[in-house]
Amino acid sequence: MSWIDKTLPEAIAVTYDPSTTTGGSVMVTLVLSEPVQTILDWTMGVDATIRTKTYANNITTTVSFVDLVGNANSTGIQITWIDTDAPSVMSVVYTPSTATSGDVEVTITINKSVRKPSDWSGNLTDTIFTKVYTGNESESFTITDLVGNTGRVEVQITRIDKLAPEAVTVVYNPSIFTNMDVEVLLTTTEWIWKPIGRSGSITGTVFTKIYDANVTDTVTFYDHVYNFGSTGIEITWIDKTPVSGSVSYIPSSATSGDVTATVSFNKTGVTVTNNGGSTNYIFT
Repeated sequence: MSWIDKTLPEAIAVTYDPSTTTGGSVMVTLVLSEPVQTILDWTMGVDATIRTKTYANNITTTVSFVDLVGNANSTGIQITWIDTDAPSVMSVVYTPSTATSGDVEVTITINKSVRKPSDWSGNLTDTIFTKVYTGNESESFTITDLVGNTGRVEVQITRIDKLAPEAVTVVYNPSIFTNMDVEVLLTTTEWIWKPIGRSGSITGTVFTKIYDANVTDTVTFYDHVYNFGSTGIEITWIDKTPVSGSVSYIPSSATSGDVTATVSFNKTGVTVTNNGGSTNYIFT
């Protein structure tokens, strides 16, 4: 008899398309040694010895098949290279991480290899990239892994301060001629360290200093990240010199006529409080 068939069907070949890492599905083609009956969820190819199936996810499984007379066999299927996971940010590190008057370097670490983002430093494909920011900025951009999955990166920098502090007002008290000290009140545009010789909190925007003599001075001040500014101080109206005077007589020798006495002072702006305010007096 020639119709007895106890030979098991076999998988001659199992091919995968694609067979490398992909962000899409993988089609598996099963080539059998002889025609087989229908395999659930598999599609027949050009004849009954070929079956195909598309997998959307990684899988390890066994496919069973039965020939036309009932002999059964199986083969293994294993797919491990489907990657549909979006890349994600593991960390965003800012250097320095505190307020600064300089630039800030940002280092991003991704959970898988991605293509180098535009304007960032690093290998063409890697997990770590850096960028230097020269000013405060909020940035959101797309990262793409090696099979086209995409994710987002958020960078926010608010700690760069390159603006010099300025004097808003310089107020003198008193601001007119005086024989007393003058207090100068300095108000700045932003928080600064207390200037040397000034009174006030260690940091703040308002500081004072008492001057006991006329002065032309420059005050230099620094903000919290050591940007510096300056302003001029000029006081010319303090006068603490006592008034003194001398008397001259005309004529200054014996005479039978009148004598005019004139008082001269060591400074201008002296007011005579009697004699009608005159500096001259005639003796008769």
